[in-house]
Amino acid sequence: MGLKDSLSANCEKGEGEVATIEFRIVPTDQKELILSRLDEVLGEGVGHKVTRNMEIVVATGKRTEVFLVPRMVLDIFMKTQGIHNPYCLGMHVGDLIHDEFLLGIEGATLCAPYTTRKAKVSDKGEQAVLYGRDIECAFIKDFPSAIHRGEKLLVLNVFDETIAIGKALVDGVEFSTLPKEKVAVENILDRGWYLRKGT
Repeated sequence: MGLKDSLSANCEKGEGEVATIEFRIVPTDQKELILSRLDEVLGEGVGHKVTRNMEIVVATGKRTEVFLVPRMVLDIFMKTQGIHNPYCLGMHVGDLIHDEFLLGIEGATLCAPYTTRKAKVSDKGEQAVLYGRDIECAFIKDFPSAIHRGEKLLVLNVFDETIAIGKALVDGVEFSTLPKEKVAVENILDRGWYLRKGT
């Protein structure tokens, strides 16, 4: 492909302090780990569909972040590194922590069209989710019967925007019979987290 396996960039942190971030195209074994994790979380085949025509690039600095990068963008980076030094490349899809891939919100957004593991919440449900709360049945407008207790799923608002990653606490087949106050989805990570964290 004409791309180096390791790409480096220095990024300004402020007050003249410089941090080095190394961008690296993931080796096959690490790529398979990421793809299999996506399939495990959101269903068979999701990983390959999301990464089609993209390179998986890992950025190592203070933490290890995973990006999906169009090949053309990598080519541009190769030609401009040292002149323009980015702190990110492509779209951030998650993080690698101790060799485990953790899907992020933007990665979940990319995956949403390729998975059926998603629940839709009402406007009030969206507000609750963005405050970090778990989701009661009363706030859920759609909960597919194919979802099983313990599975990860995406939480969408009424506009089909991905607002959280959750864990099903009930089986989809029993959802319609449950009391409205029953918590059906555990909130694992939501868009409001970034605001609450202050970053």
